[in-house]
Amino acid sequence: MLFIIAAVNVIFVFTVLYLEHAGFTPWSDNATYLAFAIVIMAALLLRTCFFDFVSFDYRDFLSGWVEQFRQNGGIAGLSQSIGDYNVPYMLLLALFSYIPVNDLFLIKIVSVIFDVILACGIMRLVNLVTGKKKYAIAAFIVTLYLPTVLLNSACWGQCDSVVFAFSVFGLFYGLNRNPVKCVIMFAIGFSIKITGVFLLPMLLILLFCGKIKLRHLAVFPVVFAVMILPAILAGRPVLEVLSITLAQTSLYDGYLQLNTPNLFAFLLGTAPFESFKHAGMLISGVFIVVMSAVAFRLRDRLGNPELLMIAVLFSICIPYLLPSMHERYFYLADVLAAAYACTQLRTRWIVAALVVVASFNSYNAYLFGGYVIELKHAAILPLAAAVIVGYQLFKTTRSDAITKCGKPEITKSDRD
Repeated sequence: MLFIIAAVNVIFVFTVLYLEHAGFTPWSDNATYLAFAIVIMAALLLRTCFFDFVSFDYRDFLSGWVEQFRQNGGIAGLSQSIGDYNVPYMLLLALFSYIPVNDLFLIKIVSVIFDVILACGIMRLVNLVTGKKKYAIAAFIVTLYLPTVLLNSACWGQCDSVVFAFSVFGLFYGLNRNPVKCVIMFAIGFSIKITGVFLLPMLLILLFCGKIKLRHLAVFPVVFAVMILPAILAGRPVLEVLSITLAQTSLYDGYLQLNTPNLFAFLLGTAPFESFKHAGMLISGVFIVVMSAVAFRLRDRLGNPELLMIAVLFSICIPYLLPSMHERYFYLADVLAAAYACTQLRTRWIVAALVVVASFNSYNAYLFGGYVIELKHAAILPLAAAVIVGYQLFKTTRSDAITKCGKPEITKSDRD
């Protein structure tokens, strides 16, 4: 318990220091500043309430992987076929095998740290899109308190915040015309887990808009190679290491979906299974191609607000249309929908509400044993959210008052 309290305090201090450095703390008066600090600390303390919870994933997978690393010499165990996550996260588990602290707590603390980093990324993104720091601070707080973000790290012990923190910062740097950092962030996220692919189509959109150049994409394989290098140096064959990412795509081929509020919730118990699975992959591919073609045609009308809308659509529609999706795979949609809502809260809150309610419903089923809303009914909610965002995108790109291809006013803090 002392370890957890110390870790929470360290996270809190570094969070406040970062927010002050970036200029996102409310300095209007001491009472406001204190209230803001209390809100942050409360979000961290709330997470500690779930630290003793042992999920099936931890019991059946993560704890066993840490123990295997412990028995195989820690980092030296990277030479073995341990676990089904990619090298960067397995390296973390290997490091945990050296530390005389309950690895359940270590796993959750790392994810909580990235909860904060993710919230900072959302904050920077909203500030860039709106130019209003009060909206950005609201987005930071909302992200920290999203039930799916909180449960994913503190209760479930999953690493989605780690993956998508890099994806969100990749989007931020892309919109902010910092192409090298953009590609690096996307590559790191993808190298940790294949779910990073949900936002990868944005690289193509950013390319169309001139935010990045074709040459910058060459950074992607270089970063990916660096991220998997520890396993290769430990002695694992190169082809075997490269196959980990590909293997992740087929881990759950035997399931049309896993408690996910997506298209396949309407098809559970029906046949033919294989046809539906292949159709979903085809439809998701067609969606990406069509969205990319539309973005290319409208590239001179796409400012940062419109690009954020496209990112939200990708984050909702790709896991909605793909087969074999998990309960957690709307995580990115949850946080980007919250960011979208915070850009104009009075009219866009419904988008975040629809996505998060559907996502939380599946979390509840996995963690606590039951749906609040029947799955096929919950699956209507992300679809409705996507329709709303799509309609808003259509309206704004039809308007004459469009900021051309994102020449935003960039502050010094945003460029860093």
